[in-house]
Amino acid sequence: MPAQELLTQQFPNDYLSQIVRGALFLAVLTLVPRGLIPVAGEKIASWRAKRSGGKPVRKPVDFKREAAAAQESGGAADGPAMESAR
Repeated sequence: MPAQELLTQQFPNDYLSQIVRGALFLAVLTLVPRGLIPVAGEKIASWRAKRSGGKPVRKPVDFKREAAAAQESGGAADGPAMESAR
């Protein structure tokens, strides 16, 4: 059952269900401002690091920093995959 139908059943007043949905949306935005995917990725990486004895499994890639460094050096921002292909 979709959440909208559940809220409509629990709060028959249409305005109240919209207020509850808006409050839930604001709570998610406040608690996870960068988004769910980056936060989930960090949690998975930390979980993997704990399981491997505290060693990082792989180095996280900072694409903004790589793009800025590539622009400063006059090259294109190809990313780490293109560097290994050269």
